[in-house]
Amino acid sequence: MKKFLLFGLVIFSISFLSACGTPLQEYEPKNEMEKEIKNLLIEFAQARNDYNANKMASLFTDTGRLILDGRPIPITEYASVWKKSDLKTAGQYKWINPKILMKDTIAEAGLSGKQGFFSLPFNFKLIHENNRWKISELSVSTG
Repeated sequence: MKKFLLFGLVIFSISFLSACGTPLQEYEPKNEMEKEIKNLLIEFAQARNDYNANKMASLFTDTGRLILDGRPIPITEYASVWKKSDLKTAGQYKWINPKILMKDTIAEAGLSGKQGFFSLPFNFKLIHENNRWKISELSVSTG
């Protein structure tokens, strides 16, 4: 009985701790530029969770690319493959722990995408062009 209770407590603790983290929507930007970047990250998160490849691709620069497990893929190629595949089986992410570093017209941002107990780091390189922040590179490591 004690083992069963201990096992239950461990499972509860893991579940509770895995749910922790600052949600992207609650992140407080330090200035107007960070607010613009936060809005871009929110757009990206919504496009990913809505499986909207066209919207996601529109958030990248013309030469933007995805680095998936160290392998570079032009975002236009990724978006076209993504539209044809059944990524809806991958489920939606809860976006947490945003971090933003800026210098002039370039920035780096990080987000964790959580699905249940699993968390993937999404690392963004951003550039400010034509009065808007765009993603120049997104690096994701799945394992």
